[in-house]
Amino acid sequence: RSRGLGDVYKRQGNSDIFVYMFDANMIQTWGTYLGGTSYEDAMGIKFDNLNNLYLFNRTSSVDAPMVNPGGGAFYDNVYADNQDYWLVKFDVNGSMAWSTLYGGDGLEGLSYSQVEINDNNDVIFTSSTRSTVMSLLDPGNGAYYQTTPVGLNDGMGGSQGSGFLMRFDENAVLLHGTYMGEDNETNYIQGQTKGKNGEHYLLFQAKAFPITTLTGAYNVSNADPTKYGYMAMEMTSDFAINWASYVHSDSCYMERMVSDIDNGRLYITGTTQATDFPYTDPGGGAYYDDQWNSGANRAWAIMEFEICSTPDQPSTISGPTDICEGETVTYSVTNDPSADSYTWTIPNGWTGTSTTNSITVTADNSSGNLTVIANNSCGGSDQQTISVTVNLETSASITETACKIYTSPLGNDYTSSQVIVEVLTNAAGCDSTLTIDLTVENPDVSTSLQDETITANATGVTYQWLNCEGNTVISGCLLYTSPSPRDRG
Repeated sequence: RSRGLGDVYKRQGNSDIFVYMFDANMIQTWGTYLGGTSYEDAMGIKFDNLNNLYLFNRTSSVDAPMVNPGGGAFYDNVYADNQDYWLVKFDVNGSMAWSTLYGGDGLEGLSYSQVEINDNNDVIFTSSTRSTVMSLLDPGNGAYYQTTPVGLNDGMGGSQGSGFLMRFDENAVLLHGTYMGEDNETNYIQGQTKGKNGEHYLLFQAKAFPITTLTGAYNVSNADPTKYGYMAMEMTSDFAINWASYVHSDSCYMERMVSDIDNGRLYITGTTQATDFPYTDPGGGAYYDDQWNSGANRAWAIMEFEICSTPDQPSTISGPTDICEGETVTYSVTNDPSADSYTWTIPNGWTGTSTTNSITVTADNSSGNLTVIANNSCGGSDQQTISVTVNLETSASITETACKIYTSPLGNDYTSSQVIVEVLTNAAGCDSTLTIDLTVENPDVSTSLQDETITANATGVTYQWLNCEGNTVISGCLLYTSPSPRDRG
């Protein structure tokens, strides 16, 4: 069926692939056969970050439709033998943009095969192969890379096999091609999923594939290396193995994997015969059953791993809770080694920035909350808060008059008229600016002596005459002339 979208092919072989597309209302908008004159099998399907559609197939047709987009894209249109991988890309219009074979002389692919897209828009195909000669590429930077394991013999089902990983960029250029297996064994990559920060996760069937431990992580070896177990692996963004652990020491058949990127969780599920399965109740209403049915042969099991952990809530914020308007102060929390940075928020009007575990701020006249969050590549912690009260500065103005000398509140002496500004401390411990309009009067107290009369030289003023003996007031003497010296004694 075609509604004007995409290429349409007719059924040709004894088993073709059929592609359906539906819109948001579940109305079919595209439907087409896809294949050659022999056998095709669909193994995986995925949209990339640009809405291109990738199909992961296998084929035994020599005439399956091929497209070479050029530009360094991987391209092989020569069918080898037994069934090859068949990688197909359709653009947003449904046109075939890339189609290539990838394989050797043995059997490629099983139902465990998957395709995944990472945040770089790289396309990762994982599957199994029994071919001895596959296109390999070591990307370097510590990426896992393995040449042909001993024991592969270009056989079909039942012969020894190996896991295989292919990674392409969005232009179909091969970035990474590697076997993943053990000598003289059969290994499968059962599942894959992407992580939050470029990591990639694999679910791998193996017997004695080495574990890679991390401090504090779930690190379990295979209790019986003569029997197959299932491993969870974390690869870095460069596809180096950062962690690898068997999901249980024995008797587990865990065959599916999915990630919850937003919450940093990895889930693995399958069946188990282990009565000592590592039961853990996460709480919060999660389904939990730790009782083994004695009449059962196997039980379904699910495991949840924390693969991306945000920092803990920062410690109590150190710093004053009462400050003054315009004051510059520093606040801090204990540094968390798991944090890459910190996000501080300060009240409106304050100034100061920081991405470390401390911040120096200058307050304006607004009280408020100061908060901090610890961050890493997985996200941010719960916030820590401190409430800060800003005490305001005060001011006042007074008028003072003094005779000859004035002593200010700060103990400074002034002998002339002027405006004085002094900064005191108010009851809240903040600055209080006092403006003093000061007048200092310096009267003329000189006198003249004529015969027995003492005359004050100043005019336009009144005087109070004093008796020099005891400095007592001479009653009634407010005139410019004084009593005679004889009268004053």
